[in-house]
Amino acid sequence: MNPYPWMTKRLKRFMPPTLFGRALLILVLPTILLQILAITVFFDHHWGSIQRHLSSSLAGEVSVVVERAIRTPLEQRDYALALYGKMMNMRIRLLPHPLNRERHDKQRYKIYAYELKQRLHLPFSIYALPTHEMIRTQVALPEQILQIDVGMKRLESSTTSIFVYWLVCSAGLLTLIAGLFLRGQIRPITQLADAAERFGMGQNVGDFRPSGALEVRTAGKAFVVMRARILRQISTRTAMLTGISHDLRTPLTRLKLQCAMMKETEDSRAMLLDIDEMDAMLTEYLEFARGNDESVPSEPIDIAPWLRGIVQSYISTGASVSCSLRHTATLWLRPLQMKRAVENIINNALKYGQRCHISIELSDHWLTILFHDAGDGIPEEAMEEMFRPFTRMEDSRNHSTGGVGLGLAISRDIVQAHGGKIMLRNQMTREGIVDGLIVSVTLPLSRL
Repeated sequence: MNPYPWMTKRLKRFMPPTLFGRALLILVLPTILLQILAITVFFDHHWGSIQRHLSSSLAGEVSVVVERAIRTPLEQRDYALALYGKMMNMRIRLLPHPLNRERHDKQRYKIYAYELKQRLHLPFSIYALPTHEMIRTQVALPEQILQIDVGMKRLESSTTSIFVYWLVCSAGLLTLIAGLFLRGQIRPITQLADAAERFGMGQNVGDFRPSGALEVRTAGKAFVVMRARILRQISTRTAMLTGISHDLRTPLTRLKLQCAMMKETEDSRAMLLDIDEMDAMLTEYLEFARGNDESVPSEPIDIAPWLRGIVQSYISTGASVSCSLRHTATLWLRPLQMKRAVENIINNALKYGQRCHISIELSDHWLTILFHDAGDGIPEEAMEEMFRPFTRMEDSRNHSTGGVGLGLAISRDIVQAHGGKIMLRNQMTREGIVDGLIVSVTLPLSRL
């Protein structure tokens, strides 16, 4: 049991959703923390030590120049300071008072200022000249302002930036190499997931070959074996029921011929009706048994024109079927199977609800086809039961009977084979009265 569930939930919000992102995070995060630790230790110890040595050295040189300037007479001071500047690689000038204290940068050069304060007992100011990459030190002498310009390298070591750049670039290069390696390792997993998703949606997986690490190959081989077993089971069931249907149709055909040769009576007509009903039942059994036949290839179907064609075929027979298809999308379907599912739903709507109206709703990843009828609806507790084979709930919708209770079962089998789902719900009026049943068929949008 997790003792900190709130922490786990909070961490999940910041975790990448993909396996590649999480694996890269596991690799990159410790690298970043290690780089931060290395830079922190470097700045606290190595860089701080270098700064103290450089500041102490420059402060000592400046104090020597100040001392020489004070001891040198005014008329000889310019010449003497020029010589000192050449010797110490400084640019030295004498300026009139006052001292420029406004530009004094205490925070940036606090170590250098501290070293100067220990050596000088005169007011001074320190600031940078970024355009010339110089550091300017001004010291207030009794008679004049002594201005000393030196290069920034005298206080700021170039090895600091080089060390930081090296750490960042090496970490970036390692991350890039690791990312390329991880992508190659994760590609077989994504291929396996894509194959499983396509198989679940009823699409042709093609020649899927397991690859990658041992564990991934094992999972891929298990998927291949499972897929073959499922297809073999479907094929065996279909072949068996096809054979049964053929064997049963032969004596039914003989009975139909015998009845046709008999004198037409009320009994012979009743026998013919029974034979026709048995033949229709065999047809429905066979359709249900066929289910999802993967040997039939999927095709890209523009759903709105396809549905309009089905509606038009019903309208031509005088059936009360209409549609308002404001949206459309291209789906990968097995047209004959999906047409059978749609026609089963429409036939149920016409049989129990007198009319059927079809509409489409579209979201980011799903397309929903809605079938509205004008019947009496179905009790909530009986809706799931309606999808079970050989289930008929005439009392819940209409007292006229028909079929063997396989229409919705076949439709759900086909829709699920396409990776979708089918649901029932009652349409309610504002007064809370049932105003028909809505059958919703939700299918995944195709990734062309």
